[in-house]
Amino acid sequence: MPALRILVRRNLRKRPGQVVAMVLLTLLAAVPMNLGFMMAVRYPALVEERLDAVSAEDAVVMVSDAAATTGSGTTGTATTGSVTSDSATAGPASAGSGSSAAASDVRTATQAFADAVAADPSFSIVERQAVLTGMVAHDFGGADATSAVALLDLDDPPGLGAWSVVETLPTPVEDPVYAPYIYRTGGGYALGDPITFTSPHGSLTFHIQGFLEEPTMGMTTMGMVGFAVPGSAFADLQSSQQVLTPAELVKVRGADDVDAVRALTTAVGQWNSEHPDAQVESLWDMGRTLISQGALTGARIFAAALVLFALIIIGVAAAAARFLVGNAINSDMRNLGVMSALGFTSSQVVRQLWVVFTTCAVLGASAGVVLSHLVAPVLATALSDQTGLMWRPGFDAWALVTTVGLLALVVTLTAVAAGSRIRRMSTLTALRGGAATHVFTRDPLPLSTTRGPTNLVLGVKTGLQHLPQAVMVTATMVVVAMMSVLGLSLSTNVLGNPDQFTRMLVGDLPDATVQATDSDAAERLVAEISALPGVEQAFRAELTGLEVNGIATSVFIADDFSAVSDDSVYAGRLPQHANEVALGSTMATELDTAMGQEVTLDLNGGSATYLVTGITSTARGLGRSVDLTTDGMRAALPGYPARVVSLKVQDHSGIDALLTRISQDHPDQVASTANQYASVSTQVSGYHSMVSALSVIIVVSMGLVVTLVVGLVVATMVVQSRRRVGILKAIGYTTGDLTTQMLAVHVPWVALGALVGGGLGLVAQDPILSWALSTTGLMRSDFPLDVAHPLWVALSAVALAAAVTWVASRGLGRVSARALVTEE
Repeated sequence: MPALRILVRRNLRKRPGQVVAMVLLTLLAAVPMNLGFMMAVRYPALVEERLDAVSAEDAVVMVSDAAATTGSGTTGTATTGSVTSDSATAGPASAGSGSSAAASDVRTATQAFADAVAADPSFSIVERQAVLTGMVAHDFGGADATSAVALLDLDDPPGLGAWSVVETLPTPVEDPVYAPYIYRTGGGYALGDPITFTSPHGSLTFHIQGFLEEPTMGMTTMGMVGFAVPGSAFADLQSSQQVLTPAELVKVRGADDVDAVRALTTAVGQWNSEHPDAQVESLWDMGRTLISQGALTGARIFAAALVLFALIIIGVAAAAARFLVGNAINSDMRNLGVMSALGFTSSQVVRQLWVVFTTCAVLGASAGVVLSHLVAPVLATALSDQTGLMWRPGFDAWALVTTVGLLALVVTLTAVAAGSRIRRMSTLTALRGGAATHVFTRDPLPLSTTRGPTNLVLGVKTGLQHLPQAVMVTATMVVVAMMSVLGLSLSTNVLGNPDQFTRMLVGDLPDATVQATDSDAAERLVAEISALPGVEQAFRAELTGLEVNGIATSVFIADDFSAVSDDSVYAGRLPQHANEVALGSTMATELDTAMGQEVTLDLNGGSATYLVTGITSTARGLGRSVDLTTDGMRAALPGYPARVVSLKVQDHSGIDALLTRISQDHPDQVASTANQYASVSTQVSGYHSMVSALSVIIVVSMGLVVTLVVGLVVATMVVQSRRRVGILKAIGYTTGDLTTQMLAVHVPWVALGALVGGGLGLVAQDPILSWALSTTGLMRSDFPLDVAHPLWVALSAVALAAAVTWVASRGLGRVSARALVTEE
């Protein structure tokens, strides 16, 4: 044991550059790996902890008296993750005749419904809460956004789905409101800032008194965001404004959250069928499972990308460990022979090598875990931009042990495998420096017959003579270039073209919707709106949320799907007839069906059998989506009204003005309008910060990997070639000649690897990114990338490698030919 410690210390002193390189490589691998483990394990625990802390309900439905609201269709879309899920069964209608007139009717109908739910034995706890709700336009993140909002009574906190005040001003402000925390992290608001809600019926302006953490209604991706005002202001607003209408939140707990959602949505339909004169309208519904899934989508994408990235760097670290062990054996061959002659066993000789690299791996991985906690707040902020949940990542012993243990194991096994050649080598061969009695290898590129500049030929010749090193450099560059292309693709497609990214996630959704007072009014509006300037198409279509076979599902219903692009179709086609349906990938899996098969769908109590004509790649509802024609919807629900007119426009900036004109021109036919383009853009915007962070991590880390690997190989070759370089200097070669030769040794292999990796990245980006986004329900990604981008990546890698090689080679000019020849 004392001998082992002496030998280990000797190796550490003798190879400081190699030790530093191995420490840095394992550090680079440990950072994304530890972050990935935290995202995959600790963040889900945080979400569940937050839901438990606020006593989250298993299911919630927002209802209003059907006679008091002018329409019932969806006026807002919800997303779960990047995902338009429209868990909202129907968006809140805008106040038509004033909330004061409707208040008593709403309380009567909804209270009676809530009493009936409370008597249902399916629920163990039932709670009701008065709210004011509506679709409003407001600023979010510096852009116009349209969202469904619910105004709550701050002085009447709920028992189920509570909230907590995370920031507040010490002094009161005029017209105070407490906003979801996501409006601070992603919306760009600060304490005291004004926020204005605008609808066709007026506007309301508040000032932010504080921020709330609301796991249930605090995410823009859930279709409804909750604000709170003091009790006195809430009472005044119930009778003094027309922007928001009264409604009732009915929250329940049951034996199972999935059953609770199904039972609650069924209760709405059953109540309306039994009480035709006191019907309630479901404006929004949600379940705990869907809330959890929506909050975890970003974390899962983060985790998948980071762990994949870490595994790639681990592969590079393993290759470097193999190279370093082989280099240590070659440079120390005679000393190893002496050790063998003195009685050291092969295991003892190998052990003193792998212990060095295992120690480096442990040190580097431990430092990487520490560094990852410095990076974690950046990713935590990106997640807060999506979920509105505060997360302050702390020390995680499990992640530390797992990360360090895995990296140490990989490096150790690689070092042991690389050192196994010592077991096959005799003591005499080792004492001869590893030289075999006979060598039958061909001399590549003999100078007598090879044409070309001498320095270039000598460099390429040397590279071929050190083929294992060249292969390692090439393989590393393939991986580096491929990952860099992926990072560049994410950046250019998500940040550079957010509209296309949104379309890839949610499909060809309408830019705006107009909810008519009835089906006949909708038909008239289609013809009249189609003639307006700036309108490309107007057709009856609705994106809503329904319980389908007990699954919360995003349902898109259209008169004619020829008006909708089929970009989201993964296989088959969209429905054309009343007996056809297209299913999202997750939905098809959960229903255990496939394209070409028949499936019976239970839609909010109605049932019909359909032929599956297509499977869609969409993140709506995390892949739990259904596309039906209007006639197909009526096959299950004969009374389906089809009152929503969808619009596609030429200029997105003119949507609000267009909707205002439509409301003013048709006051008796329009119940409400919604800017869906702004709404969906707001919900997806949280993923921009996530992609930005991932892109920076990938590109910066890949640059460091190139620097480390190329610098390591060049420095090692300089040491190994000192005698040869000394002879060349002695016969008249200048430092410039030697530097040119060293560039010729490595740059061709770097260029080869970078070009191959760039090409592979161009081809593999869609499959790899599809896998990373598969948790959202996407079957494929559609990220176009110009061929010039991989070429720029290759040129950047070659330039960086050439610069590292040049710097490492210039040191030869400061050493005399005699010193180079005589130094051991």
